[in-house]
Amino acid sequence: MKNLTHRQREILRFLDRYFAETSSWPSIREIQNHFSFRSTNAVIGHLQALEKKAYLEKVSGRARSFRLNTEKISEWSLP
Repeated sequence: MKNLTHRQREILRFLDRYFAETSSWPSIREIQNHFSFRSTNAVIGHLQALEKKAYLEKVSGRARSFRLNTEKISEWSLP
């Protein structure tokens, strides 16, 4: 997780925990509310950055569906 910002690490942890507890991904608004972002654009920007850095992969054909890149998981530990 060397190339991730502190906030990106927090978002990954949130996504991992949320999915583990609910078996679904949080909505953009749920992420926005959890982190007190002022707009959904902030959430989208972080998700796009995580996707660009290959920590997240979009699931094609499914709305708000991502999956954590399992190859990258070994590089970070989520407390």
